[in-house]
Formats: sequence, structure tokens, C-alpha cells
Amino acid sequence: MLDAIHGNGGSISVPPEVAHATCQLADEAAQRTVAILRSGVIPSGDQAALPAALLLEIAALSTLIDWEERGDFEHLGEAAPDIDVLKQDFLNGCCEGFESFDDPKHTPISNLMIKLFTENFAMEAPARLNAKLVMTQLDEENFIEELAEFLWANRHSLANNERGASTHGKEE
Repeated sequence: MLDAIHGNGGSISVPPEVAHATCQLADEAAQRTVAILRSGVIPSGDQAALPAALLLEIAALSTLIDWEERGDFEHLGEAAPDIDVLKQDFLNGCCEGFESFDDPKHTPISNLMIKLFTENFAMEAPARLNAKLVMTQLDEENFIEELAEFLWANRHSLANNERGASTHGKEE
């Protein structure tokens, strides 16, 4: 599991929750990318050598589209990107040929997706609640009401988690 990010300037440790959420996000994006490529981009049984930056951009764009379709962008407010503009930017890069994807560090859609993920999504939600949460900016007056609605809507799942946690580790 990922426990640190290493770079030229050193490394920083990564909390387990962030590592788990990042790995889960990467796995889901990789699965979507493979599905897209298998949907007719690359004929079945054929192999292709595609630039890493192209694959990163496909994964990021498909993730952003998934978030938009799931309704997550509603909670992002002004931070929500315009998917149509991103699609057009991606297609423009594709029309320029693989040369536009030569530099794996030049992945603007991927960078945007990672920024949105780290700044707006609850990292521990997938592991602890089996849910994907987008954190919206709430005022204090609405916080308690929003929290109560969330807990009520998920009361059965939370009760099942509590029953499992209360028996975990006890000898029978």
C-alpha cells in the first residue's frame, strides 16, 4: 500500500485513509479506461502502445464524467468544471496526435481531477461508510440539519456496521 509520495525534493508520508482512497480511485479509473479502450477504440485481441499521459487523461476525464453523472458536481459549486470544455480540450489534443501526450507531466485534466478529489471528497468515506461523499461548504446553521439527514438516511447501514464492530475481536 502507498505510504509515502517520493519526489526529487524528498518525500512526504501519506495517511492510510488517503492512501486507501487514492488507490481505490485509481483502480476505478483504470477499470473505466480499460472499458473505454475495449469498447471499440482498440479492437478485441489487439495490442497498442499508448502514451501514459493519454491514459491518465482518459482516466481523469471518465472519472469527472462519472462524478458529474452521479450528481457530485452539484456540491462543488463554482469549483465544478465544465465537462463539455474538458471533452473538447481532450479531443483537440487527440487531433494533434500522440505528440500532444508525450509529456506525462502535462496532464491538465488529471491534475484538475486530483485537485477536486483532494479538496472536496471525504477520503475516509469509502472505507468507513462504504459511501462516496462530496464535501460541500455548509454554514453552521445548516450543518446539524444536513448531518441529521445523512445519519437518518444511512441509519440501517450504520446500525449494521455497529453490530459488526461490536462483535469484532470478541471470542465466542
